Amino acid sequence: MIGWKLDALDTQAMHWMAQSDKLKTELDAVQNNSSNSLDYIVGKFGNGVRSKASSVRDEGYKVAGVLHAASGAILMRLEQMRLAQASVSQSKGLITGEGYLVGEDGGVTLSLSQIANALSDRDNAAIKLGALQRQADEYARSLRWWLAEAGLNGQIVVDGLTTAFADLPGGGNGTTPVQISGASGQDLGTKVKNSDQIPADVLAQIDQILDRTGLSADDLARLHAGETVDVPASTLEFTQKFLDAAGPDGFAKVSEQLRAQGPDGETHARELANSVMLLSNENVKGIKADGKQTTGGYEQLPQSYRDIISSRVLENPNDQRAGNPSFLPDANTNKYPDPDGIGQFRAGTKYYDNLTRMTTALDAADSSYTPGTKLSTELYRQGGTLATMLNANHDGKLNLPADGALLEKSLTNIVDIGSRNTDATAIILTGEGTPDQLGANYHRDSTVVALINHDWPGGVENSPIHQMFDWIPQDAKVQLSPADPGYQHQLDQSTLAGKSARALADVLSTTKSPDGINNFKSLFDHKDNGMRYVAGALSPYVSNMVGVNENLTGTHGFGTLNPVEATRVFTLLDGDKHAAAIINGAAIAQSYEFDRAFARGDGGNELALYSGRLHGLIEGGIAADSGLHNLDAESAGTHRKELLGASFLSAKEIFNAGAKEAFKFVPGERFVMPVVNSLEAYLKDPTVNAVYDKPTLTYPTVDTTLNPYAHKDTPGFQQIPERADAAQRYVMLQARVDSGQLDPSTLPHELLTDQGALRTFDDVDDVDAAKIPAILEGNGMDPHRLGQYEDDSAAGSKTVRAAVFGGELVEPGNKLFGSVLQAGGVPDQVNRWGKAK
Repeated sequence: MIGWKLDALDTQAMHWMAQSDKLKTELDAVQNNSSNSLDYIVGKFGNGVRSKASSVRDEGYKVAGVLHAASGAILMRLEQMRLAQASVSQSKGLITGEGYLVGEDGGVTLSLSQIANALSDRDNAAIKLGALQRQADEYARSLRWWLAEAGLNGQIVVDGLTTAFADLPGGGNGTTPVQISGASGQDLGTKVKNSDQIPADVLAQIDQILDRTGLSADDLARLHAGETVDVPASTLEFTQKFLDAAGPDGFAKVSEQLRAQGPDGETHARELANSVMLLSNENVKGIKADGKQTTGGYEQLPQSYRDIISSRVLENPNDQRAGNPSFLPDANTNKYPDPDGIGQFRAGTKYYDNLTRMTTALDAADSSYTPGTKLSTELYRQGGTLATMLNANHDGKLNLPADGALLEKSLTNIVDIGSRNTDATAIILTGEGTPDQLGANYHRDSTVVALINHDWPGGVENSPIHQMFDWIPQDAKVQLSPADPGYQHQLDQSTLAGKSARALADVLSTTKSPDGINNFKSLFDHKDNGMRYVAGALSPYVSNMVGVNENLTGTHGFGTLNPVEATRVFTLLDGDKHAAAIINGAAIAQSYEFDRAFARGDGGNELALYSGRLHGLIEGGIAADSGLHNLDAESAGTHRKELLGASFLSAKEIFNAGAKEAFKFVPGERFVMPVVNSLEAYLKDPTVNAVYDKPTLTYPTVDTTLNPYAHKDTPGFQQIPERADAAQRYVMLQARVDSGQLDPSTLPHELLTDQGALRTFDDVDDVDAAKIPAILEGNGMDPHRLGQYEDDSAAGSKTVRAAVFGGELVEPGNKLFGSVLQAGGVPDQVNRWGKAK
């Protein structure tokens, strides 16, 4: 009864009351008009009209009376039912919180863990067990009293409604209430299977049950967090038996016919899909009256459903070579499911139709209902296989086994459903899962690359692919202190996000996967698809990519990347303007945070190395992207200007999204405010995808009009590092002002606005910028340390150039980019960031 929808019942009662009053008003108007017709409608005809009007009024008054009585029956007992429901919910939470098991009838029994804990104390085991049992009995008495109170008031309402509606003309013939049980599921499922057009009374009975099987908002939140949620065992038994009896075709048919009914039908189709999500979820426990449990999970779905979801069919087993268009490394069978014995040709056509219909029915589920982990990973694996086929067909290299639109619909459904379970998504990205979670012989790289590469027909921005990655920046940060009870859970979430992001970076940067594929080249050739969402997922970890320890980054689980692999990641993301703005913007914002931290006195010159490496990685990624596209010097310069323009704007917006205030606590040394704390707010901004096209706003930048790819003798070539150094000094000055270490009123007026605030960097010319080092030194910054910081930053920025490109970023027509494309292009001993001193 915790799932009773009393607010909906209240709304229905008020609706009936209003309808009753409205009907009476309209009936009175009919009667008045009839009475007033004596003067102009005469004779037998007039008498007949007035007699009929009186009959309509009398029958109508009965209907109005029924509605009024039905409304009163509900409202008379509604508050008592609310009190009983709240008391049962609160009591159940208290009881289960202490470790007891609660049965459907209100019985309370000891859990195995409670018994084991008591028995571990040999001297006092009997005493402890007795005390636990007495408490269980007391809890049961209280819980059963409230259940009885709820049942009594509920039955009074039912009796009142039955009595009221029995007075309707022709009343008393409504739908008989159906018990939620395995038997009713079997009966209704059989009726569905045997009907092309499901009878209205069968649909009404299904609706009646589905209305009583939902979870509360609190239970849904707990389920999403990976906690165990108890439901009546009958709920799971009904769903399982219904699915088995109806079969996949019947399940899809019910959903389709419900959705065709309009909003109310769509609600019941959603509830039907919700019930399958509960059945599939390993954290859902069905509690029987005797306290025994049944557990949800993928294996609880009937075999015929699992055959459709998990059959990844390979039609050409002789073509399984890396690079072959029909290469499907994650396929697991060469036969389609054929339960009806119709032969492989027809079974193949029917299979993909069944897959689309089933996943469409499942996709109707409310997004708050988390599917089981194994169901989600099986869907993802099926999605990777479909995406591989569709990608090859898009390139004109493979004929599809079914209509492309059908397969696209299945793929969209699959990713939308699977991505609702972040644990499953992490398993798919990392490839780390038990057989019960992931199955056997999973091909991680091929699956993930195929999904990222897919060209979604409606545009990537309208696809569900972002849901695979959105959760990573949301979970990346830890803001609670270790003393907080929720700290460990948040740390676990952050670690899982970091491991998933690292796995994603490994997929991107691999030039020879276990399947023999050059992931980097494959993604480079299709980088306009899902890369913007990949960039969002990786953006909290830009510091990790240049060797910064996690005690400074505020992240967990990612570790570090080496220079070549990090350059590959940035190179791929620089190929998509939206992705480039996000990843480079995060790197710029973080590099300036290192500079600001140094200026405040919160760290040493190792911060300079990190800041410089980030700038070097930004330039290296853009250079490699230009080089791999064989851009000449002028085109490469233009390309750089465009990307950096959007990236500096992105950095400004990341910073403004809350970096100053969002950082509360990072375990370990706290010198730097990690941008991970503001990235979530930035990435949720609906304007992010348009950031590339916005007018460039001010943020400390180098002069992007100068061309670093021009020959060193080109006029203005040497101005770039000078302007970059000036930007770095400006950030330090800004940090001193923001921290209160420097009074802005003491600054030269050339650096101030009319209101006395520090000018933006773009409003500070080179002559005035040259005054900043002296100001910093005059404000207490050691000139030697400041000079050393600038030297160390420059050395850091050259690390990518030296390690990856042999000392030069780009020379048109050279072959310095083999290290980016190929494994082994740079010796292992060179492909290291080295330790900061």
